[in-house]
Amino acid sequence: DGGGINSYGPQLRVTDVNIIDNTTQSHGGGIYHAGGTVFISNATISGNRATDTTANGGGIYQNSDDNLTLTSVTLARNEAGNFGGGLYHFGRYAVLINVTIGENSAGVAGDAIYEDSPMTPANPGVVQIANSVLFGSSNNCAGGLFDSLGHNISHGSCAPLVHATDLDNFAGNLRLGALVVEGGGFPMNTYLPQSGSPLVNAADPGLCPSLDQRSEIRAGICDIGAVEYDPNAPRLLYLPMIVR
Repeated sequence: DGGGINSYGPQLRVTDVNIIDNTTQSHGGGIYHAGGTVFISNATISGNRATDTTANGGGIYQNSDDNLTLTSVTLARNEAGNFGGGLYHFGRYAVLINVTIGENSAGVAGDAIYEDSPMTPANPGVVQIANSVLFGSSNNCAGGLFDSLGHNISHGSCAPLVHATDLDNFAGNLRLGALVVEGGGFPMNTYLPQSGSPLVNAADPGLCPSLDQRSEIRAGICDIGAVEYDPNAPRLLYLPMIVR
């Protein structure tokens, strides 16, 4: 279990990190969280695989006695053979704030997130999500217990996004850039919002961290997702080559 990280506690705290291209036949291609609290911020978790047909959690597998918190995280292009291409959640709380979840896949259900908590007094648990964007599948979310805190967008369905400020099954163009390094002091692949993106100035500023995944300032009304749109960022213009 845990192709990149296997954590049994009591606490794991990581920031400014790439957890990429790890593989396990069992659960948790990127991270296996089975005990204690886990805090992950300013991170890209991508290209991880849980390959067996019964394996859950391509990016992250959570079945813990304590909580998982993701802040300003890109969770992208992870694969699970069974449930939860991006995140598989079973025990305690998974709290997702300003997370970008894109292009993950699962063999059975929950390409982005699969929520599987029994939610009993002995095993309480729910996925709480705010200021986050999900895309890459016609049905991004599956399973039971979600608690949307609002200001989320899902391109494709994520039925638990029922807060008045959520946009579920958004049919428009998210206007996100490719998964590439977009500046910052520590190189991480991210999806940068482009001009006209519905993510721009659409998050809850009361929940946004002051800095985005790249440690860039979130100015004004902050944006949904892990990284902030920068209207002053340089853009490359590719011109045709002229040969004389």
